[in-house]
Amino acid sequence: MKAVVLIANSDPRRSVIGGVGVYAKNYLEYLTKNNTKVVFIGTKTEGKIIKHFENMEFIEATRKSNQSDLLFFVNLFVINNVLALSNDTVIHAQRPDWIIPFKNRKNKKLVTLHGSHAKNIFLKNGYFPGKLYSIIEWIGLSAADNIISVSEENISFYKTLYGKHIISKMTYIPPGIDLANYDNINRKKSRRKYGFKKEDKIVLYLGRFEKEKNPEMLLRAIKKANVKGFFVGSGKQEKYLKKITQELDIDIKFEKPVKNERVPEILACVDLLGLTSLHEGFPLVLIEAMAAGIPCISTDVGDVRKIIEDGVTGYIVDDKTIVEKLKLTLQNSPKFRWNCINKAKKFSWEIIGRVYT
Repeated sequence: MKAVVLIANSDPRRSVIGGVGVYAKNYLEYLTKNNTKVVFIGTKTEGKIIKHFENMEFIEATRKSNQSDLLFFVNLFVINNVLALSNDTVIHAQRPDWIIPFKNRKNKKLVTLHGSHAKNIFLKNGYFPGKLYSIIEWIGLSAADNIISVSEENISFYKTLYGKHIISKMTYIPPGIDLANYDNINRKKSRRKYGFKKEDKIVLYLGRFEKEKNPEMLLRAIKKANVKGFFVGSGKQEKYLKKITQELDIDIKFEKPVKNERVPEILACVDLLGLTSLHEGFPLVLIEAMAAGIPCISTDVGDVRKIIEDGVTGYIVDDKTIVEKLKLTLQNSPKFRWNCINKAKKFSWEIIGRVYT
């Protein structure tokens, strides 16, 4: 039986939030279904176990929930000292620094890049913290035998940052989703649950309320288009967004972040998903929306053009065209439905998973 060590700061047995956690869970499901033994090194998480996996051993790298990424990283060194692995076991980390504790092992080592953590630190914390992390990141990438990027745009960024030594090990493989989660979504039931009427035109924002995600752009477009918004998430800009909503009298319903298993029911009750980020890698939320038959509008960031085809599955927008394209997409939302579903099928884990093996 094949064996893989998966490293991610989540617990796939419980509800997960966030792209990396969802990715790791979907990948784990694919591996265990395909006769692979998995050791999952993750974090302690509150909540009941809702999913049991055969062929999986779970190791907690933190003793309490909500402990820092730094502590998670440090504890990986401790785990490495006691972890017994055969030489043919693959070690697969979901961030470059997480492979560093295992760099002296003879096992094949993989790193998946879900965007650039270094870029985020440069933007949020400034030059010196960003430079420090980029050194740590370089050590991790150098230790990896192969590097998987879920975004081609991200490969271009790393090329400018680290050069040929790192780029020569990189392969582009987009993320996948479990399409079975979208088989039985119920639009009427979902609308009743969240208080929307049958005739409402609803635009969804699903993600973090942070500056780099630029949710204010979508919020103001919703006002100008005179439709309803459904903003699901949390973050530093939450109070600011709610203040604007009240001052401008925008029809927005705010909802706290939802667990991964509730995403299909959220998508079921809307007509369009908007993504207005300043930068992205490969935004999985667009694929999730399309799996539910929901068209999307998005700024031209990352690998968005691999997902959105203008006039087919939605539109690429900017600050000058967003209101016009938002209205146009809503008018043609039913027409886009099957285009979106067919697009999502190309990113099923049953297809994407084969590339890994």
